[in-house]
Amino acid sequence: MPDTTHEDAMALAEHCRAAIAAVGIVHTEAHPLSMSFGVGTHDGRDGADLREFVEGIDRKLYAAKDGGRDAIVA
Repeated sequence: MPDTTHEDAMALAEHCRAAIAAVGIVHTEAHPLSMSFGVGTHDGRDGADLREFVEGIDRKLYAAKDGGRDAIVA
């Protein structure tokens, strides 16, 4: 999402997480559907490799899942 601040990315992830939770979809024996997110921002000016950036965000996603799910890790 071009021109998105870290705070805006976090707010969008939380909005999505809360919206899914509010629906209350049950998908396995009384466990509601939930969403986990890994969030990061990259402005392209720091010289970081884009692949490394995406891999870092992926690690954050799995940290959110490993931490109990229904979470956001930034």
